[in-house]
Amino acid sequence: MSSSPGIFDDVAWERFLRIGALIAFVTATFVFTASEILPGDLSTIAIGAIGSVGVVTAIIGFLIAAASTFDHAEERAEGASNPEADPNRERDESPRASDSKEAE
Repeated sequence: MSSSPGIFDDVAWERFLRIGALIAFVTATFVFTASEILPGDLSTIAIGAIGSVGVVTAIIGFLIAAASTFDHAEERAEGASNPEADPNRERDESPRASDSKEAE
């Protein structure tokens, strides 16, 4: 077995599952409401449309979670390749123009 992490080890599963649960709940609520309120033919069309919107929303949620994971992986890779380059530390330690005026 290799010691390198797998491709799915760093995926933001919590974010994706939270979005998926929310999408499933909202879609189920709308489908049940449409089937109870609307007449038969219109109900079938509404359920298909609601299901399509739910699937597209789930795909977008997955893409957002994947993009977030990819961004964090790039940041970790940059930090690992150059651990001393911390722009926040350099910015905080640099002298400010207001500091030299206060010293006078």
